[in-house]
Amino acid sequence: AGLALQYFAFRWITLMCSQEFHFPDLIRLWDTFLADPKGRLDSLLKFCVAMLVSARDLLLAGDFASNLKLLQSYPPTDVNVLIAKAQEIFAQSKV
Repeated sequence: AGLALQYFAFRWITLMCSQEFHFPDLIRLWDTFLADPKGRLDSLLKFCVAMLVSARDLLLAGDFASNLKLLQSYPPTDVNVLIAKAQEIFAQSKV
């Protein structure tokens, strides 16, 4: 059985990732969300997908409990890398 989105994504989306990253990173992240011409929600959702893709190997290796813990307490990550990954993922999907 998979991990339902409401266990982790609800918090990511409603709080705009404010629980997952430190304040200086949030400023950078929120600036990206607010500057996206397609809208804040679109940018936020792309970023959330990038978070999942970045944690893919850990998620595939983990069980339900470890995956839930991982996604509810996301590991320290460079937000610039995640932002670039989000842009890369969605640029490839348009090809």
